[in-house]
Amino acid sequence: MDGRTSVAGLFAVGEAASTGVHGANRLASNSLTEALIAGRRVGDLVGRHLPPSPAGLRRPAAGRGVSPSARPGLAAAMSRHAGVLRDRDGLELLLEKLEQAPPADEDADLAVAEATSLHTVSVLVAVSALARAESRGCHRWRDVPSVTADAGARHTILRARGGRWYCTRRGAVARTGLRESGGPPVRIIEAGTGRLVGTVDEPSAHVLVHAGAVYPHQGEMYVVGQLDLASSVALVEPGDPGYATSAREVTQIEVAAEHTAQSWGEARICFGDVRVTRQVVSFARRSPETGRALGEEALDLPARTLMTRAVWWTISPAQRAALAADGIDLAGAAHAAEHASIGLLPLLASCDRWDVGGVSADPHPATGLLTVFVYDGHAGGAGFAERGFAVARQWLEATSRAISSCGCTAGCPSCIQSPKCGNGNHPLDKRGAVALLDLLLRGPGE
Repeated sequence: MDGRTSVAGLFAVGEAASTGVHGANRLASNSLTEALIAGRRVGDLVGRHLPPSPAGLRRPAAGRGVSPSARPGLAAAMSRHAGVLRDRDGLELLLEKLEQAPPADEDADLAVAEATSLHTVSVLVAVSALARAESRGCHRWRDVPSVTADAGARHTILRARGGRWYCTRRGAVARTGLRESGGPPVRIIEAGTGRLVGTVDEPSAHVLVHAGAVYPHQGEMYVVGQLDLASSVALVEPGDPGYATSAREVTQIEVAAEHTAQSWGEARICFGDVRVTRQVVSFARRSPETGRALGEEALDLPARTLMTRAVWWTISPAQRAALAADGIDLAGAAHAAEHASIGLLPLLASCDRWDVGGVSADPHPATGLLTVFVYDGHAGGAGFAERGFAVARQWLEATSRAISSCGCTAGCPSCIQSPKCGNGNHPLDKRGAVALLDLLLRGPGE
């Protein structure tokens, strides 16, 4: 009831406080009552904990009523002298004008109370702006062009380095990445200077900034010397070694629970919970011009486990035998269908192909059948796989058409190759993918 919030130094009164004094019906009279009661309590509490005022700080005159006729002049003076751009002379002139505000002649009423309140706030804004003689945030001093080093160290979370500004605060915001829902981001630090180059989320760090990786950033190339996952830091050195790198990631998937399923003739399509285990085991050096492999180096990175949700489909042993008899590379067909279906899912679900992952196997241990999984790349699931299950026939028909209509001979990035494949897009069978999907989509009696 004293207006405290979970944020230190932040108080709330009225409906924003959600204390319930104003009632569920949100009546204005109840809200006003709360504001009057809690507002006084907050004022008393804040007043007891305020630091000492700076020497020479002027305060508004207490107990003085201001005439309502002063309101237009107050608004004009504040807009002119206490706006986004300000200077000391203007603020001093503003205070003089505020001191000359005409007093109220009439008895105190609502108009007088409003004018007096606006005048008090105006004076507080002016004297506070004079006490903070520095440019900070969007308010700029004409005669103080930039934040001083001392002021920056005291009041901001930014530091100037090499003509750029960098965030340095080790707070809740700094520990939360924009790219991932959990865990701190991995900071990419230039080893020689300590400069922050950028950040990546922890799962992506295994793939993008492992030891030996070539990391492009804003037109510059860096070589990763060390990835310290415990400290969430990757140390890099600037330079272009003349090759690109791609990580090889091994993915395993286990079915934790099947929530729902449909039978498509002998085939089945399912949706449920899965446990995905991923591990980057090596990386390849490749020519940036041709993509030709120049060598591979093993990595020792920990496996990561993700509990999420997936859609998966299987074909029966008889259907598998029919494909094999037709000379289909079953592993390549399943792999190609996996890639293409991931690429087409964003047409029907609000996602990017990087939001989902896939696994295919012939057979898969969880089902004992040829199986293709497409899973959400976010802990607990994000609804993409569930959407895929809901529109499965439309989704997989579009996938089959996209592959068969592509003009390439054996597969290309427009149909079955994936930019994020951990197995180097091998094996892939374009013809087999179309045959597998067409077989899957046949209903009973077709």
